[in-house]
Amino acid sequence: MRVLFRCDGSTRMGTGHLMRCLALAQACQDEGDSAQFVLAAEAHAFSARLSDEKILLHLLNAEAGSADDAAKTIAFYKAGGADWVVVDGYHFDAAYQRTLTDAGLKVLWVDDFGHVNAYSAELVLNQNLYAAARQYSGLAKNTRLLLGGRFALLRREFMRWSGCTRVTDGPARKVLVTLGGSDPDNVTLKVIEALGKVPQLNLEANIVVGGSNPHQENLRQRAAENPRVKLLTNVRDMPALMADSDFAICAGGSTCWELAFMGLPGIVIVLADNQVRLAESIKEAGAGLHAGCFQSCSAESLAQMITTLATDSAARKEMSRRAQELVDGGGASRVLMAMSGRRIRLRSANAQDARQIFDWANDPVVREVSFSSKPIVWDEHVAWFNKRLLDPDCVYFIALNEMDRPAGQLRFDVRGREAVVSVSVDASSRGRGLGTQIIQQGSARLFCTRPAVKLIRAYIKPGNTGSTASFRKAGYADSENTTVKGHEALHLILHRSTRG
Repeated sequence: MRVLFRCDGSTRMGTGHLMRCLALAQACQDEGDSAQFVLAAEAHAFSARLSDEKILLHLLNAEAGSADDAAKTIAFYKAGGADWVVVDGYHFDAAYQRTLTDAGLKVLWVDDFGHVNAYSAELVLNQNLYAAARQYSGLAKNTRLLLGGRFALLRREFMRWSGCTRVTDGPARKVLVTLGGSDPDNVTLKVIEALGKVPQLNLEANIVVGGSNPHQENLRQRAAENPRVKLLTNVRDMPALMADSDFAICAGGSTCWELAFMGLPGIVIVLADNQVRLAESIKEAGAGLHAGCFQSCSAESLAQMITTLATDSAARKEMSRRAQELVDGGGASRVLMAMSGRRIRLRSANAQDARQIFDWANDPVVREVSFSSKPIVWDEHVAWFNKRLLDPDCVYFIALNEMDRPAGQLRFDVRGREAVVSVSVDASSRGRGLGTQIIQQGSARLFCTRPAVKLIRAYIKPGNTGSTASFRKAGYADSENTTVKGHEALHLILHRSTRG
């Protein structure tokens, strides 16, 4: 797919719309799709990020959300041969949406609270816990809703932390403060003041200041007064900071989903009216504390909440558990499934998959077409599987169907500029063409995430006609036959330059 993203960010608006669109754009790239952005005004830090991600940016000379904006977005869409446009921002109204759909554009409309009175987009995405169909009364007949935390969009850098567990014993030692990309009202300063009121906690504070924050110099001066406070700018590895923290103080925006995924308890401060419901839902889910709106939240009351959370490890542990139940990291891939019509998505294998993969491997059909047909012993399998998970040159995926049920597995063993692929499909999913989709998606992702890999090889027993057909349909070409473990083997290859 070719996907165009129409979104904006500014000091007052913040960068949340930009960053969640970036998460979906990264997922597009990982699936072998392409992404481009259209902004009404340049956001310099974000523009640099897009450049680093090798994502093309267009600037349109038009008032954001206007009819002129819509016309120029349509022109970008058609000129680039796009398949979808993703629109994210409260300044886009129903008329803007209708203009795009009337022009024949396939639209994914990213929404938080049903802010327009009519929806003509093909897909409407609301990733919030409180999202409900009743918020959307003016839906066109063909509009499909994607609602809830299972569709939460997380950037690529978070995926390597999937399944991480957090140690919560004892008092907290590190707190992460992140109040959005701009924080125009300088609520970060109030947090620094609150931290200064709890010196007995000996907390180390990492305070992340976004590139659009207009108060950086003032904050730098105040942070210098407290040796345990560190000001960080242009942070590129937020997951590592979250993993190294015991709790966070954050705004009620998309960062809440990142914290939930990482199992990091948070104190949520509402910086804008549209954040109230998310902060309340985080509190109701038992995944964090709600400090209220920034105007009414004093440094003293915030200091009390910091003390409560820092000293209660049992509460932090329970919040961490509940938070991770809200977001599993598969949101972007679920959205892409809805956009593309694909029937499977891939996630990285983890330790909890050992039994499922063991059962697949011992399926009589799988053993018959394997180059080593003897049954696999459980203890040997566990040792082998754990070793594979720790091997940086083993790329292991589980394929999930539309119901989030495991449908198969795909493994790449990388050796320098080449990789060898292995695949199997669950018995209940065979004969439906899913094998081809699994191979196509996995191969595309390997080429995107491992740029050094130029060639993938597949070795198949001659009698395994189903697997052979799947690889050929996925774009693999026949090569000279060979021998594997004493058995004749068909040899198919896929070059990076020829993948389709």
